Amino acid sequence: MVSLRRRALSLGLIVCFLALPIPQLISHNLGLARPASVDSPLANLMGPFKGMVAGLKWIDVYRSQRSYQYEEVDRLTREICHLQPYIVEGWDYLSWNLAFNLYVEAGEDWPSRLQWLKKGLDQLDLGLEYNPSDPLLLFSKATTLYLRGPHSEHTERFLLERFGRHHLLEAADLILQSGIIESGDFNQASMGVAILRDAQRFDEAIEACRALIKRFPGSAHKFSELLTILEIEKQSYVP
Repeated sequence: MVSLRRRALSLGLIVCFLALPIPQLISHNLGLARPASVDSPLANLMGPFKGMVAGLKWIDVYRSQRSYQYEEVDRLTREICHLQPYIVEGWDYLSWNLAFNLYVEAGEDWPSRLQWLKKGLDQLDLGLEYNPSDPLLLFSKATTLYLRGPHSEHTERFLLERFGRHHLLEAADLILQSGIIESGDFNQASMGVAILRDAQRFDEAIEACRALIKRFPGSAHKFSELLTILEIEKQSYVP
């Protein structure tokens, strides 16, 4: 009898753990604000079990990721996003898998590569419909443009047609909208400054550097050096 009780207690603890919205806990630690949410129809049908199901699916995602089964990762992450559309880490992970992992898996097949990139950006846009102005999703969209744009003339042309302007200009606006300079961690904020600099938004980049000197005093010397470089670049810049 004692053994059965122990087993029941252990199982209960496991279920409670899996029911926790793991990505949401990670998000809380990042300090990023989340909008109030209304569950999706699928999530409503599953009721209190949606957290447990999503937790199990995240375990499968990590297993599939380790074995490079990126299409399975795509399928599982889409299901998680439908279960918990207001947990933005799901959308972020889904888009990253499409625009980076599956993009690379396509090899030199550029139509397929661009299709994966398009799907990745589409999923970020869908995530932003559920979570308007979310800092993480805006930042992820900006970095996707920043890292994928210069990859080839194919991606540059695709992004130009999609946004109607150079991808760096779009990325810079997304960084400013996200507020990641003020709220992100060191790496995110540094990436934000790099995007502003490459987009030749010198005034905003200089202001960001000054803010980051105060935010990250341990790295103040790095931002001070960058600030000097930006001021020189601004003076020599010819539009």
